Amino acid sequence: MGLSNTLFLPLAKKFIAGETLSDAIEVCRSRNSAGISGMINILGEHTSDEEKIKSYVSEYLLILKQIKKENIDSSISVKPSQLGIDLGLDYCKNNLIKLLTEASKHDNFVWVDMEDSPYTDDTISLFLDVKKEFSNMGLCVQAYLKRTEDDLNQLLSSNSQVRLCKGAYNESDDIVYKKNKTVVNNFEILIHNLFNQGNDFAIATHDDKLIDLSINLHKSTNVPFEFQMLLGVRDKKKSELISQGHKVTEYIPYGKEWLPYSIRRLNERKRNIFLLARAFIP
Repeated sequence: MGLSNTLFLPLAKKFIAGETLSDAIEVCRSRNSAGISGMINILGEHTSDEEKIKSYVSEYLLILKQIKKENIDSSISVKPSQLGIDLGLDYCKNNLIKLLTEASKHDNFVWVDMEDSPYTDDTISLFLDVKKEFSNMGLCVQAYLKRTEDDLNQLLSSNSQVRLCKGAYNESDDIVYKKNKTVVNNFEILIHNLFNQGNDFAIATHDDKLIDLSINLHKSTNVPFEFQMLLGVRDKKKSELISQGHKVTEYIPYGKEWLPYSIRRLNERKRNIFLLARAFIP
């Protein structure tokens, strides 16, 4: 990680709070002072190492305690592959229930991230199963997946709370829409479905067209929702939305396993790759 730290960490710090929980708490406190809620996530994914899974679960339990202790306005967002979904749904379910139980004690909320497509069916199945016992949870769905309209209809029919995002994994064009225009078109369809059928959901986007659509649909339907955005992206827009009376939540990741996440963010924002290249030019 030595070379990666030297080359990428300065740019990665735009998108991550740091490597420790105290870093995330301090960033979240700062964002709260600007009227922005937090959603803390530990970086890392795709493990079947039981000791590592236990450490993720313990850390998330600690985050929930610290949020309460420090009087921070923040939920948590977890990846099923951090909680052991590769070791089976029951194993992952038990870990997720531990987090939801702790969150319930503190009147807090757990978002379940959606990962790459091999996990989609199991993640939805896990979510709908656990939702029978817990109401303080929501699930992310991805607009670039061709299947998401059907998934969203299923989730809304079970009165699920949903976060709609674009999606950032490198997937086959059999599975996802590849062209940005097509993804945005599908995102628009899904936003309409949310305002027609949903309630208290999250629109996770930085796209002005999708933001404006959401605002206009909210005006005509009065359905409650919030915007969710990434740390380090469109801070001016976040402030503008707050000033207009909209709720904005910021995804605040932290941890030592920051490289895969940061690369996805850099791929989404080509300007940052240009800035990285400039660092090598005298």
